[in-house]
Amino acid sequence: MLRRILGGRRFQAVAVIVLAISTASASTAMAAVVPAAGTAGPPSHGSYSVPAGCNAGEASADDAAPMARCYAVGRADKAGVLLQQQDEPLPTSLGPAQIKDAYKLPDGGDGRIVAIVDAFGYENAESDLAVFRAHYGLPPCTTANGCFTKVDQRGGTDYPTQDPDWSIETALDLDAVSSACPACHILLVQADNNSSPSLGQAVDTAAALGAVAISNSYGIDGELPFESYYDHYYDHPGVAVTVSSGDLGNVQSYPATSPDVIAVGGTTLSRDKSSPRGWRETAWADGGSGCSRYEPRPEHQQGIDTGCPDTRATADVAADADSETGLAVYNTLGQDGWAQWGGTSLSSPLVAAMYALAGKPVPGSNPATYLYRQHLAMNDVTEGTDGTCGDVRCTAGPGWDGPTGVGTPNGVSALTLGAHGQVTGSVRTNKRTLAGATIAFTDAGGYTTRATADDHGRYSLAVAAGTYRVVASKFGYADAAVDHVTVAAGSATSRNFTLSALASRTVTGTVTDGSGQGWPVYAKISVGGYPNGAVHTDPFTGRYSVDLPVGTTYRLQVEAVDMPGYLPASSSVAVGNGKRPLERDVALSVDGAACSAAGYAYSYRGAGAGFEGWSAPQDGWQVTDDAGTGKIWTFSDPGAKGNLTGGSGQFAIVDNWASPVGTNDTSLVGPAADLSGQSTPVVGFDTYYYDYGFGRQDGYVDLSLDGGSTWETVWQAPDAFVHGHVEVPVPQAANKNGVRVRFRFSGDADNYWELDNVYVGTRMCDPTAGGLVAGFVRDDNTGAALTGVQVAGGTPAVSQATPDDAQLGDGYYWLFSRAGRVPLTASGRHYAAGTGTATVAAHRVARHDWSLRAGRVTVTPHEMSVSSGKGPVGSRPVTFTNHGTEPAEVTILEQDRGFTPRGGRLRTTSPGAPLRREKVDASPVSFARQHHGGPSQVPSHDVSENPAWSDLPDYPTPIMDNVVAANDGVVYSVSGATDNGLTGAGYAYDATARSWRRIADLPEPRENAVGGFVGGKLYVAGGWNLQGDLTSTTYVYDPATNRWSRGADLPAPSSAAAGTVAGGNLYVVAGCETVACAETAPTYRYDSGRNAWTLLAAYPEHVVMLGCTGSGDGLICAGGLVPSDDPWHEFPVASAYQYVAGSDSWTRIADMPYPVWGMAYSGSGGKLQLVGGITSGAITNQAIEFDPVSGAWSALPNATYTMYRGGAACGLSRIGGSIGSFTATPFAEFLPGQDACVSGTDVGWLSTDRTQLVVPPGRSVTVRVRFDPAATSAAGAYAARLAFGTDTPYDVPPVAVTLTRK
Repeated sequence: MLRRILGGRRFQAVAVIVLAISTASASTAMAAVVPAAGTAGPPSHGSYSVPAGCNAGEASADDAAPMARCYAVGRADKAGVLLQQQDEPLPTSLGPAQIKDAYKLPDGGDGRIVAIVDAFGYENAESDLAVFRAHYGLPPCTTANGCFTKVDQRGGTDYPTQDPDWSIETALDLDAVSSACPACHILLVQADNNSSPSLGQAVDTAAALGAVAISNSYGIDGELPFESYYDHYYDHPGVAVTVSSGDLGNVQSYPATSPDVIAVGGTTLSRDKSSPRGWRETAWADGGSGCSRYEPRPEHQQGIDTGCPDTRATADVAADADSETGLAVYNTLGQDGWAQWGGTSLSSPLVAAMYALAGKPVPGSNPATYLYRQHLAMNDVTEGTDGTCGDVRCTAGPGWDGPTGVGTPNGVSALTLGAHGQVTGSVRTNKRTLAGATIAFTDAGGYTTRATADDHGRYSLAVAAGTYRVVASKFGYADAAVDHVTVAAGSATSRNFTLSALASRTVTGTVTDGSGQGWPVYAKISVGGYPNGAVHTDPFTGRYSVDLPVGTTYRLQVEAVDMPGYLPASSSVAVGNGKRPLERDVALSVDGAACSAAGYAYSYRGAGAGFEGWSAPQDGWQVTDDAGTGKIWTFSDPGAKGNLTGGSGQFAIVDNWASPVGTNDTSLVGPAADLSGQSTPVVGFDTYYYDYGFGRQDGYVDLSLDGGSTWETVWQAPDAFVHGHVEVPVPQAANKNGVRVRFRFSGDADNYWELDNVYVGTRMCDPTAGGLVAGFVRDDNTGAALTGVQVAGGTPAVSQATPDDAQLGDGYYWLFSRAGRVPLTASGRHYAAGTGTATVAAHRVARHDWSLRAGRVTVTPHEMSVSSGKGPVGSRPVTFTNHGTEPAEVTILEQDRGFTPRGGRLRTTSPGAPLRREKVDASPVSFARQHHGGPSQVPSHDVSENPAWSDLPDYPTPIMDNVVAANDGVVYSVSGATDNGLTGAGYAYDATARSWRRIADLPEPRENAVGGFVGGKLYVAGGWNLQGDLTSTTYVYDPATNRWSRGADLPAPSSAAAGTVAGGNLYVVAGCETVACAETAPTYRYDSGRNAWTLLAAYPEHVVMLGCTGSGDGLICAGGLVPSDDPWHEFPVASAYQYVAGSDSWTRIADMPYPVWGMAYSGSGGKLQLVGGITSGAITNQAIEFDPVSGAWSALPNATYTMYRGGAACGLSRIGGSIGSFTATPFAEFLPGQDACVSGTDVGWLSTDRTQLVVPPGRSVTVRVRFDPAATSAAGAYAARLAFGTDTPYDVPPVAVTLTRK
């Protein structure tokens, strides 16, 4: 329903996205599924436990991005029902005495603050805590005695709505801290919701309020591709930030993988009278662990075998987490008194409280590093496993392991460095300072803390009292070391260092394809310790060269650049003294499983199909219709869903959304295959199996060993989503002939199933005949590099920028083509197409550069002015000269720039227009407050290379629902929603400086307002305010004065509408007029000259978050979401309409290729351009445009980022947006060539003898400019501009025109 999409309220998922499913039965072989990134199955938690209600996957507003879950697991009976008692704890529950004894905890911690960060409200937190503490004889911890404090995520008392499920998590945290450190003070920070920004802001608040330790018992399983953006919330030097590692076994979660936190794993803690400790701990079977996909290995994990490829590993430490050995917890909101709870939601607050017991951390230090010192007092957990990985990532053993980290605390000495002193100094070489040098202090136990010299070579570091070996180092210099440096508590110590430069030697070599093609590979080589960034190969030869200091062995990490499908490789080189260069060649192998590298393709031993070019079954494949309803496997994508399988190109689908009536029972049946000689055959397929939990549907993969006479099921789809590559081993088909496979889909009121790259037998990735073509694209007039040029003649290629490679110019492209003489074409917007021929040799690179031709126009004079009475004035010439190499078409447009009466101030428009007043329908309505939901995450995209779109510098803050508009080539973004709530801030992009410049704030923060430039000023109207209410205010920004003023209000409040400018007027189309969005919002037009709104014909459909642009004096609009209180009746549309201003009417035009809402929209040359948005429940980066001349939609290059609810401006510039639910981003990008952005208005006193002209190359054309003082009504200075639209790739500055009427 719309309120969960727009208002961001907490929303329980109706289905769990499952991307890794395995089933087995007597007749079903085990399916080995290769899951998509960042996915996990449901937790097991054992047969006598039950997860808390907050410990479940929860979808965001777009049903694609989960929120954080808690990690609380309760003890249950055999039926899975939580065991509860009203009057006293369960007899199996642990209490404070057992926690203290098991971990040998001392008394103390008086007054030290332990913060608990949890989501949502819990009014009884203090009173329930009082019951727990009283039962166990702990001293009271109340607001009155200063021990207990409760705040919202901003540090105030605007507490969020209560949530019974999350209250259990909070009660568990409070009782755990009380058990481990009864004398500690407790700070409870309640986040507005369970989104990462809300929880992160709560962590910041906890740190600001003086917490020495902060516990976070939540996470997002599988991590987030953009999680590093949220790392700053958890980076608080001098504060112990603990995070639960999760409870899905060997699955990593965020923020446990954040590099600066203490990831706390779980154990099963049980009494053992036979051990000196009196307790026994093993790794908890469900405790979280794993390797981060995105966070680098932190320094304190260097040198430890974590089983992770240079990435962060979890956990760091552990404590009791098994619900069978869990803690007694008292709660009256989410349960009936006492219950027994565990999960890593227990271990995190226990360890946080232990850190507080140990003492305040050393200022500026990372308390996570304390755990990695040698010879610590820890309980090394050496038994148990949380998965089947077979190594240290999931199996407990001596030393560090994934489930328990370095072990569990044995007392608290391992959690503190004690008292500290301050060390300062400088690092120099000869007579200059060395910025960036590292100064490392290492104690006898192996603990190291480091400082980095500033720009002046100086450093300052708080160091725990003790004796150290101090080493100053910098790449290219010999280390300088001082032993036995003593730092006393409270002392100030100084140590200076002088470093000597080392000799260096050249390492060089060639990077080539190593899977059969053998051609040079454009790659980057990252050298361990090398501070100057990656070294790149020459893409035409594969050669590289780098100078490295002698005396060290270096690791070279080699990755292909802009050549997807290759696996990285590494090599080591020992650099000793010598004059000759050291050669080190590297061959990169293709990823045979994906087989996506250019010049490679799948081949099948058996039977397989990729469905390219299919309109009907072919190559022996068959489709059956056993239900006789006509709902069968097709290859045309009738519902325009796109290939969601992980494959590419054409695919097979049964789409019951496109034909929702009736039952289906249809099979896709393969031809008989001879698997002789194959000992390990499989059935493989890329799939997207969509099961939303309603209706009846079944998906089967069946196998026949007798040519189709009999069948057995080898895989059955679960009642969930399945996405990615699936392989089902079929050993029964080994060495058999006549083997067939079929994919059967049956059901009633069901969903859809997509398949691609299906096969039975063995699939291989083999080279195909051909070679590479590569080169540069330049502007023939200027010699400048051109990006975004499409080069055809083989695999699709687009010239791109190469900002990371200083040796390779921009405008580089490459493609794969067949061998021989190959015709090529290069096409860039506003350039004449280039043609050429390349001689392509197999396994080689052929170079072919381009120089594209275009017209290039200059205009003289740059300004003109005339003075006159009311009599006639002679015309003035304007000359257009084409310095380019192609004809140039020019359109002349008039732009009014206001009137200054004699002795008066500038007015926005000329006074000669007649005053008119029109009635409008204005109905003020009161709206209920909406809470902004904040972002959630698991984005659907990874940042990838995009040669068509170019990145702009990141916006200064994350932003979504912002107003974006362009004026005179400057892109403006105003207001919107950040991850800190609504903002009024605005910025303008300076293309010359490539930076954002702050402008005056919008007087009131707005979200999802609309706006555009009219007459050089930005008009912003409507939107939601800070309370979530719809508004009707209009504000006007003047770039010349950097000030806002107030315009006429909209006749009625509006939000989630589309806004655009046409004919010199601002339009507001559709959207919400009430908080429930139940009424159709009218269309309004704002006339800046009259400062008045006019009610127009309503948009034909009731939609929100559509896209519009001006086209001539009218509009083109498309897409949007039809809102409803019933989510099953809420759907996006593909319909499009054209508005004709003269008749005030809407006309249906060609539908979009797919339904979409929430897209960024703009226009260029009267064409509507749409980027991103939500389609078929998925976020997309697809871009399309509608041309009103041809009446057709066409594809634009896909954008880099998959986002929705961002803004766009003519150019085509796209600023901000969400990557899922309310996760705002700072990303900005533009598509070159979309620059037909000049618009004009009629200026009564100014005209030209023609408005369209063609200027031949090397020639000039003169146009006469006419002035009509009689069209003015008062003496003064009238200002205007002649602006120019051209079909060239260059901007043509406008000509300023002034008429002074005497």
